[in-house]
Amino acid sequence: MNVGNLVLVRLLGRTREIAVRRAIGASYAQVARLFLIENALLGIAGALVGLIVAVALLRIVRVSAPPQLPRVDALGHAGAPIAATACLALVATLLFGLVPSLIVSRTSSYSALRSDARTGMESRSSRRTRRWLVSLQVALSVILLTGAGLLVRTLERLQSMDLGYTPDHVSMLSFTGPQSVLKTDEQIHDAGKRVVARLEATPGVVAATPIESAPFKGKSFYIMKVAPAEIPPVERDHYPFVGFEFVGSSYFRTFQVPIRRGRAFTSSDTKGTEKVVVISEALAQQLWPNGNAVGKQLRQLRDNDVWTVVGVASDTHFRELRNVSPVVYFDWDQIDPFWNGLIAVRTTASLTTMLPRLRVATHDAHPDLTLYDAMTMDQLLDRPLSQPRLSALVMTAFSGVALLLSGVGLYGVMSSAVRCQTRDIGVRVALGATPRAVRRLVVGEALGVIAAGVCVGTVGAIFAGRLLASQLFGVSPLDPASLAAASVLLLVIGACAAYSPSRRAVQIDPAEALRAE
Repeated sequence: MNVGNLVLVRLLGRTREIAVRRAIGASYAQVARLFLIENALLGIAGALVGLIVAVALLRIVRVSAPPQLPRVDALGHAGAPIAATACLALVATLLFGLVPSLIVSRTSSYSALRSDARTGMESRSSRRTRRWLVSLQVALSVILLTGAGLLVRTLERLQSMDLGYTPDHVSMLSFTGPQSVLKTDEQIHDAGKRVVARLEATPGVVAATPIESAPFKGKSFYIMKVAPAEIPPVERDHYPFVGFEFVGSSYFRTFQVPIRRGRAFTSSDTKGTEKVVVISEALAQQLWPNGNAVGKQLRQLRDNDVWTVVGVASDTHFRELRNVSPVVYFDWDQIDPFWNGLIAVRTTASLTTMLPRLRVATHDAHPDLTLYDAMTMDQLLDRPLSQPRLSALVMTAFSGVALLLSGVGLYGVMSSAVRCQTRDIGVRVALGATPRAVRRLVVGEALGVIAAGVCVGTVGAIFAGRLLASQLFGVSPLDPASLAAASVLLLVIGACAAYSPSRRAVQIDPAEALRAE
């Protein structure tokens, strides 16, 4: 659309040239072919420049992209998309450049040759067409800006929300050992207990706990069906599956998960004592909505085991970043011997500083175990946040380009309008119009174009927001703040784009304008 607008402005300045060519015998096809060749050369040059810039930017992104950026490896195979984009740019240049060329090529040579400063070189229809092209650009900018606002606000909500635990200074340690030494589940379980105890005795370690699996694996990674023990067997099937975690006695201290009621696990909860569990607030509300869950008994329906609820913990975003799910926490020492090699530790210093001490502690606890991987919770959080960050970045970049093109298009329209209305503005000034009135005339016309685009774009943004609903978090697809911000920004850009043409209009000398023929 910007290409069509700019080509139309350029062709309007060559109306007399076209009329002369037609008057001396050039056919309509010959004139159209001339402009087709010019637009083709323009499109090829633009596509080549864009191709060079795209290749350079892709190389920069590959070098500087963070490891959490999804599909970064695909950037090395972007030849086909770049070629397709270059061809699309060339076709768009030809399409939006050819249509105005065909329209202007049909100009009557007689009417064009007799036109002067009084009659004007631009018809109402062409001026209206150019305004609508800019309005459509503005509408697309509103849609993209609103989408970018929704995604940016989603990212802000995800990064600032309460996770239910404190991720700072928490790290996930992964251990492995030879099967020839760790043959049975009891040996593996004992090795894990020894490592946890030795880690907690290490200076700088606040707490350590074995965990079922790394975070953000999804709510259905491990699930079971549970129900209140007092519920009759015929009614138990109505209760849903919920997630569960096998954790150590220091789990809630390691992650600093608040215990809302009751208590957390203690070292006295062992294999020979009463079977106890801690449940999340969501599960407590689901199973005992009208009472205190502490002291109640929970039945695990697969094995028909009964466990006593000793505590209710705060809901956490541990398995899924966006959602909170009901969870049952089982004490690691009360279940069948089991350890999958994962331990979470809370330290007073950074992981880089603590890692040598943690390796020494591992060797002291069990010489056959190896600490082969360690990641901080911040690094693990980067994984589910990488896609929202990429989506917000891409949409913001696209909306920025659209905003720039809209400003350029509006500036071109207003500059052309001032040039074509030189005599009209001169007459107004000669009749007593003040500079303020002239400036209001030009800026008001620009704001009218912007307002039309904003109205159309707002409707489009409402429908586009529904398409983005699955990617949003804590933000409505009809978020008024995003719509208002996009509209206000477009109005400001429009006023800025119209400022220079309005200033030029104020400086028109009425005597020179009235003498011009």
